Amino acid sequence: DASGKKGGGEVYLGGGLHGSLNGLDRLTDVIDISAGTVINADALKNGNGGTIVIWGSEHSGYYGTATARGGASNGNGGLVEVSAGAGVIFDGRVDTTAAKGRVGQLLIDPASVSIGNGAQTADGTYLNAQTIANNLVYTSILIQADNNIDIVEDVNIAMSDFGAPAFDL
Repeated sequence: DASGKKGGGEVYLGGGLHGSLNGLDRLTDVIDISAGTVINADALKNGNGGTIVIWGSEHSGYYGTATARGGASNGNGGLVEVSAGAGVIFDGRVDTTAAKGRVGQLLIDPASVSIGNGAQTADGTYLNAQTIANNLVYTSILIQADNNIDIVEDVNIAMSDFGAPAFDL
């Protein structure tokens, strides 16, 4: 928990933003955040939400809950990055909301990724569109890749599990 009254803190697991060393001797090869894990970098009263980075040079698996919320009185939501030099499995929840400011961002950044309606692949090269939609209620999402982002089938989601508006890809 890196939350603070005057702004959220920073949590770096495996590496820094976009795979930088961020003071580490080396980056983590593989990182998996389990379903019961909760990581907080919230601004509790004033200020912006913090930064949470989950980085694996080869693979990142994310099944937990991360929050980087803006303060109750003022402030914007923070940044949560789940990235890897190769594949990312994303099947968790991120909340970067802000009661009196702008929502923050979730960055998912693998080497290449396909998005569709099926189950995620063990190598992290496929993201389930419903999982992405479920998180749109609590954060803006940027999916970027070093190589390709492919929408592999028609994706039609009328309502997410958390009440997100309908969308098509």
